[in-house]
Amino acid sequence: MRLPLPDSDLSLQHWTGLSQGCDLTLQGSARIDYAMPEIRPRHLLVLLVLFSTALAGLAQRTTRTDPTDLAHPFNTPSPVSTPATDEQFAQWREQAKAALFLSKDMPPVAARDFGSFTPLPGVIAHRVTYGTQFGMRVPAIVYRPDHVGAKLPAIVVVAGHGGSKSTWYEVYAGLLYASAGAVVVTYDPIGEEERNSQHLVDARAHDTVLPGLNSPARMGGLMIGDVIDAVSYAASLPEVDSKRIAVIGYSMGSFHAALAAGLDPRIRALVLSGGGDLDGNGGSWDTSSKIMCQGGPYQALSFLPDKSAILYALHQRTGETLVLNGLEDNLVTVPHHGDSFFVDLNARVSALAGPTAPKIEYRFYPGVGHRPSWVNRDAAAWLNERLHFPRWQNISLDSLGETTASEWAAATGAHINHGFESDKSEGGIRALGHGFPAPTRAQLQVVPEGEWLTHQDLYIWQSWAKRALLAEGLPADPPEPAPPRASTTGDPNVQPTKSIAVAGHSYFRLRIGTASKDPHPVHIDLSRHHVLQRCQEISNAIQNHSLSRIYDNVGSCRGANRLRRLAKRSTAGRFAAEDQL
Repeated sequence: MRLPLPDSDLSLQHWTGLSQGCDLTLQGSARIDYAMPEIRPRHLLVLLVLFSTALAGLAQRTTRTDPTDLAHPFNTPSPVSTPATDEQFAQWREQAKAALFLSKDMPPVAARDFGSFTPLPGVIAHRVTYGTQFGMRVPAIVYRPDHVGAKLPAIVVVAGHGGSKSTWYEVYAGLLYASAGAVVVTYDPIGEEERNSQHLVDARAHDTVLPGLNSPARMGGLMIGDVIDAVSYAASLPEVDSKRIAVIGYSMGSFHAALAAGLDPRIRALVLSGGGDLDGNGGSWDTSSKIMCQGGPYQALSFLPDKSAILYALHQRTGETLVLNGLEDNLVTVPHHGDSFFVDLNARVSALAGPTAPKIEYRFYPGVGHRPSWVNRDAAAWLNERLHFPRWQNISLDSLGETTASEWAAATGAHINHGFESDKSEGGIRALGHGFPAPTRAQLQVVPEGEWLTHQDLYIWQSWAKRALLAEGLPADPPEPAPPRASTTGDPNVQPTKSIAVAGHSYFRLRIGTASKDPHPVHIDLSRHHVLQRCQEISNAIQNHSLSRIYDNVGSCRGANRLRRLAKRSTAGRFAAEDQL
């Protein structure tokens, strides 16, 4: 077995995934067990350096007298006795970036603007792309106030599993905080929407497990790097104050946002919801079933003596953090990660960073489950105190009113991911603000269709996966992502197995007839952007044909039940969509 360590970097970053042929355990005393068929002198030197680095890390901590102590069920060590030095923090940051395959020189921004629209009076939304790993591009909708005077704060929004720039909370955060006077960057995570080969939402392609020892760390590095790349884009704008940049993350996004904040000191304010409870080796994040985007990347940082405290201390030295969780959030390990968890975490962070570092603030909401609470009044007020939103300096936030997320989605067609519509979850959020419209999903598409089709390798998960496998020395043959989950709300995903190419445009065909074997069916050819618009628009197309009966042949059209219900309002028959030519 060949050690996957570069000749030029003798650090701990690659040791976390060596489950085959090597086991490195650092729990009070260092133990290195290895069974390798060939040990070269260079490898012995590597082991010696690793062992020395490990001992240096152990000097920064002590071990709990009883690791099974029920008062501390967090898989974490006791607080250190002496704060870490600037040099030690710098080393930890560089090692963590290397472990996640984040380049020391981040990708150039190289932003492109594809036009803008006005989703709300006083707010402009720009369609942009910017650079990320392997020379690829990130599509983003960037909201900003229409008139810019003094420098503006900026916020990067990091989506949870299945979320993208068209998910309701991304859109709402963009409208809310841009109307307050901030620049707000919302983007598609890898494998979602314009970074999905079929433009699917809630696709979760990034959960597809790739071969290769370091593939999970690479995937985590990409998604954490996407946060940092969004910060770089925001900081590159002449109207943005680079000292007033915040990141807000939800669920999976809370994990990526927290790690990005530890690795990028430009992030001054951090708001996490449905997460933020980073624990220790073998804890809930290490053992996450989402191996590629959570469990594997966090395991890659297990060489850090107290990884959760170190990551937060790196951020708290120059920034602040607010965590907002529900007491009935089953995706956050409540009750073990409640108040006592954060008391313990703050003690360890303060011991590392020193007494002047601000403590992590946290709030728990009774009766609340998994949700992105950073659109509520608590989060808005906290951010306003730190970012000083230009349009909120002389008003009471209470005057802005509130909106229940589920009611807003029902009224506007905004998309809440399947399974999160309940009052306990996302649907019950009382978001600050009132009367916001919701852009259509077609409005939120960044790259013109013809250009996307020509250059889709710059965006989609499959292209990144091929590059990552090649970097691992493996064949560039990634598996196909699993089909996305069923969805019952918001915009449908239409997944035809066939499409038509006409004049450089991709078309999906809906077949409507009076019977399944109708010799003269009526076809409606819809461009990709049309398909991505709301169900009602497709329903209107059906109504315009004035058919008395529409046969039921659902095929592979997602959201068919909702389409059928809408069709019944305007026809006496039933709706069906199929992917035949």
